[in-house]
Formats: sequence, structure tokens, C-alpha cells
Amino acid sequence: MTDALLSEYSLDVEYQNRVKNELKSYTLHPLGLVNRDSISYLIATVNEYETPLMFALHRFRSINPSASVYRPNPQFDLQVFIDQGAFGFPVQQSPVQLRARVSK
Repeated sequence: MTDALLSEYSLDVEYQNRVKNELKSYTLHPLGLVNRDSISYLIATVNEYETPLMFALHRFRSINPSASVYRPNPQFDLQVFIDQGAFGFPVQQSPVQLRARVSK
């Protein structure tokens, strides 16, 4: 997977869907790898779509180099993807101030 990312080639994968518990086949075009807590994710576009999606590495059942031509996305910026809240929380540039009122 890292070789596909660094060498820019597509992958044919079988992926275990979390919600429906179905095995799906995709052609992925890797864009980045991210570790969040104890889970690693591949960020990739799928088949002919342009929107980057996240795939938990532990859900892959098979991974093979694809005969499909790799489709690069030169406009993709992994840091911007994360900062815009791809992992469920936006990253703010300024500190957040919290106030708490505590009573006994």
C-alpha cells in the first residue's frame, strides 16, 4: 500500500464495509496515509470518482496492484483534508477558550 502511494499506482482491493458488513471490490487511487489514535487510514479516490475517502486499513481483505491507470489528484492537500474536518473534527488555528462553572 505504501509502495502504491509512493510509486503512484492504483490498487484493486476487497474492503469489508463497516455498516453493512459487506465485502466490496474497488479500484483505489491512493493519496495519503493517516494514523488516528490506534487506527491507520488510507485516503484515496475510488474507481472514477474524484472525492477522497478514508479506508481503515484493518478492513482490507485483499490488496493487489491494478491494471487501471493511476489517476493523480495534484490539487489534493492532505493537511487541508484533515483541517477541514475529514476525521470528524475541524482543526482550528486559534486556541479554544473554555469556561467552567463548578459548584460543590
